[in-house]
Amino acid sequence: MDLKTKTVELNGKEVILQIWDTAGQERFHINITSCFRDTAGIIMVYDMTDEKSFEYLNSSNCVHNVQENTSEDVQKVLLANKCDLDDKQMVCKEKGESFAQENGMKFFETSAKTNINVDTAILTLLEDIFEKMPRKKATKPNPSVQAAEPESVAVTTLAKPVPTNSDTDLLRREIQALASETKGKLDEVLKNQRCLLTRMDKIEAKQMDMERSVMFLSDTIDDLLKKNKVLTSE
Repeated sequence: MDLKTKTVELNGKEVILQIWDTAGQERFHINITSCFRDTAGIIMVYDMTDEKSFEYLNSSNCVHNVQENTSEDVQKVLLANKCDLDDKQMVCKEKGESFAQENGMKFFETSAKTNINVDTAILTLLEDIFEKMPRKKATKPNPSVQAAEPESVAVTTLAKPVPTNSDTDLLRREIQALASETKGKLDEVLKNQRCLLTRMDKIEAKQMDMERSVMFLSDTIDDLLKKNKVLTSE
């Protein structure tokens, strides 16, 4: 899984986001709970143009894992990505809003491509996180300190896994092996078919020979009967 950092300004203060991106790496999903240990926020993402992407969050254990492995103070948002593709939308806004409301999340329609609502969603999540954080006791200013150190906040993203390069290579090899096996079986079927046609041709040739032999015998019998009739009449 990838660790990304992003520095944002909130209420005049710098905040460093540590973003654990779990999307697209299926082999690490069994260890996602380890990311929840110190996380302060959860971002769930689905693709508005792909209904299976929404169904993955809705039917998988994503929400259950979050609820079981995080504290009640962890803030969550649901992002419906690719809102810029209205003509390809497969999941309506109402579905996303309903799912978010049922699971205690705020909902945003976003576009990573055109940067619609992305910053708004992140800043809203940060505001909720800091609102829930315990207030630090006020301390006297230290003249030797020129600037306050920025706050650091860990956030985890969850989304439907997409194939990685290694997954794609494995799938390609499996397809090639299946294609090779299928071709071998097809060649064998065609070979058997050719053998069968050859045998049928031989059977047909023998049948024609038998028919000619029967006709020859029939003609011979007719000739013998005629000769016998002549001899009898004499």
